[in-house]
Formats: sequence, structure tokens, C-alpha cells
Amino acid sequence: MTQPERSDQRRRQSWWGLKRPIKRTVALPGINHAARAVTLRRRGRDAAARLPVPMTVRQVEGRVDGLTFTMNDPAQCILAKELHWGQGKRPRPQDQFALEVFARLAQQASRVLDIGSYTGIFSLVAAKANPRIPVDAFEIVPSNYLAALGNVIGNDLVGRVQVHLEGVGETGTIRMPAATHGSALPDFWSIDDADAEDGVSVPITTLADIVARLGATPDATENGILIKVDVEGHENALVASSAETITAYRPTFLMEILPGADTAPLTAIFGAPAGAAAPYRYYLITEDRLRESLALHGEDDYRDWLITPLTPAHLESLGIAVAGLD
Repeated sequence: MTQPERSDQRRRQSWWGLKRPIKRTVALPGINHAARAVTLRRRGRDAAARLPVPMTVRQVEGRVDGLTFTMNDPAQCILAKELHWGQGKRPRPQDQFALEVFARLAQQASRVLDIGSYTGIFSLVAAKANPRIPVDAFEIVPSNYLAALGNVIGNDLVGRVQVHLEGVGETGTIRMPAATHGSALPDFWSIDDADAEDGVSVPITTLADIVARLGATPDATENGILIKVDVEGHENALVASSAETITAYRPTFLMEILPGADTAPLTAIFGAPAGAAAPYRYYLITEDRLRESLALHGEDDYRDWLITPLTPAHLESLGIAVAGLD
């Protein structure tokens, strides 16, 4: 997406400056419940989940696969707002199932990386699912980084989850706004949006350098590295810049792929011969199961993929349902 398109997206998301006062009005207790009832009836669950929460709600509880965690500030955090209206779960079943899959994979992982962490929901779930492993979250937006850090503190995970104001892609730096002023913390920024002339410098590091810096060791078995990637279209560069490390370590990825994305660069890395190592498999995450596919592609309804050497039989042994090849 070009810079003018991104700028227009930000204006649309703020409703051209009207969103903040409208949200404050809708968040009033009496108005809030009436607006939700009308929206739920006329536009459905997904639209109702985007409504502002009551202004008295400061923290929400999330539930995934028998685990509980908290997230702060649903007035600003899109994910916390979803958990409030979903009574502890994300309203879209495929989004909730992605968290469940991640939790089960974290139980056997040696380390977890949450790249494009936003406010840290995947980091919290991984740390709750497996108290033995280190979790590192990477976020390029300073406001989101501070929110993720607050959620780590709120869940008593200091020292177990490290939050980094740092991007993952090619080595370099970008400038990001020191603070965001919209009605919600932005979840659409990518490294390609480095356009904040008066912002702050945020370092960008390759996945290979991060793996080396953290002292991870190669392990192509089920006890390897688990990586969530949500970088708004920058995943090709992230993977290409660390191809040798991916081939050597064979990590499992839970990766967002946007509709219309060019997946050829990903296939060139993940589909490359791996010698004695297990080949990568592609699983599209649907509402309640993984759907194995021969090729990666972008879809409108389903955007999360599990890219992993793990076989269907192994995934099913973890309680993760898998459908056959497309």
C-alpha cells in the first residue's frame, strides 16, 4: 500500500476527526447498551464488537483454551475491546482458534517470538500456556509498545515476556510517531510506513540476528522456535532476509497473509529443499480446524496460516483438528 493510501486509511479510521467525540458519546452507559443492541440486530456480531466499550471498563479478561489473562484499556486497544464484547473471546471464530492453536504449540516450543505484537495478546497467551519458555515481543509503534508492556505488567509476566521497541525485517532504522492521537491504537502500521519526519528512530533487525542474539539453538523437531508474524505485508522481506536461519532452525510460523498478497517469495524459502530436515507444510486457520494446502495464498475471510514442519498427525496429537489437503 502506498503512503497516500495509508494516509487516507488513517483518515477513514478516524472518521475524518469525528470518531473520538462519537466514541465518547456511545461509551456513555445508557447509550452504550442501546447502541450495541441495535447494531447486533441490524449488522451482526462483528459490527457490534467494534463498538466502544462502556467508559467505566478499564480492564478485560481473556480466555483461551482454559487459560485466562487480562488486557488493559479497551477504549484504546482493539483486541481488548473485542474480548469485552466477546465475553473473553475474540468474536470471529477463526481469530479465537488462531490463539488456541498458538497456545497449544507454545506448550512444546523452546522459545516464542511475537513479531508485530500490537498490544501483546499472543505473547500473553504463550507465556500463560508454557511458564518454562522465554517470550519476546517486537513492535514498531511506540504507543503499542507501551500498551504491550502494560499488559505484561498487568499479568505479572515481567521477566518472562520481554517487549522490544524494534522491527524485524532488513537491518536499518525507521521513524515512527512518538505518540498516536487517533481514537484507537493503530493496528495497520508496517515497516513500509516509515514516514514520521518528526517521530522517533526505531531499529530494524533481521530475524537471523534476533535468533543469534537470543542464543537460540537449531532444533527442527517439535520443540523448536514458535514465531507469530503480523507485519502488514512486510513478511516477504522478513523471511527473505533470514532464509539461511529459517532453513537451519526450521521454526514454526503463525503468519498473517493479506488478501491479494504475493506469496511467491515465501514459497521460494519455505518450499526450498531442506535436506534431512522435515519439509514445510501450509495450514490455513479456519473457524475450528486447520486446512492443509499445497500453496500459500491470501483470502478475505481467513488470513492466518500455520507454516510448519509439523505433520497433521503431530498437530492432532496436540488436540488441533486438521482437514485434508485442498
